[in-house]
Amino acid sequence: MYYILLLIPSIVYILVFFYNHKSPELLGLPFFYWFQILMLIITSIFYALAVFLGKDDG
Repeated sequence: MYYILLLIPSIVYILVFFYNHKSPELLGLPFFYWFQILMLIITSIFYALAVFLGKDDG
């Protein structure tokens, strides 16, 4: 049941129009690139949570 946590980042990745623009920039990187890097980190955290919380389900 905790694997629903993986659905959240998947939906965000599908909605490209949400993050397909240049501004605001962070350290010279357009929003499109640094948002994807941030989402990689967030997705990894969600995946770890889903695995650790789902261990008890058997």
